[in-house]
Amino acid sequence: MAIKQMSKDEFIRKILDKERDFSGIKLYDFNLSDHEAFNELQSYLKQQNLKEEPIIIEGSDLRYIRAEGLYLPYVKAKKAKLLDAHIWGAQLWNADFEYADLEKADLWRSDLRCANLERSILRDADISMANLWKARLGYSNLIKADLRCAILREADLKNAEISLADFRSADIEGAEFSKIDFISAPTLKESANLGKVILPQ
Repeated sequence: MAIKQMSKDEFIRKILDKERDFSGIKLYDFNLSDHEAFNELQSYLKQQNLKEEPIIIEGSDLRYIRAEGLYLPYVKAKKAKLLDAHIWGAQLWNADFEYADLEKADLWRSDLRCANLERSILRDADISMANLWKARLGYSNLIKADLRCAILREADLKNAEISLADFRSADIEGAEFSKIDFISAPTLKESANLGKVILPQ
């Protein structure tokens, strides 16, 4: 896929002009949060039917991007590069991040309910206090991820790599941890509702 360089001005303008497919673009090290039209963009997105017409950034390079509190549920971000992205407090429920690179991303307090994060890279990511209710995290890389106080109720973590991930005070009721190395994440013992999870077989 050819990568097309795009400025944040162009990116915001095209969304406001009802464009939805941004597959294969490069928005490298841009701070969308400080753009004068960011609040307008947020208001616009909240009025759209993103379930039927989602924003698509599949295969795009958005590493180091800053977009705190971004409203982007249902975003299609398969194989996107979001290394070290600062998107804490983002509204990303039902998003598709399969195979996405979110290493060292700041997702603190983000809403990732029912998101697809299968086979994604979340190594060293800050996912503390995030809502991952029913999220799919199978085969994901969560090595050294910060999941303190995160909501992981009914999340699927089958075959996830959780070595040294921090689960202190995380709510893991009903979560599935089958086929993982349970011993490699000792802080799971300090999570909430440990007795109500599906443990490795």
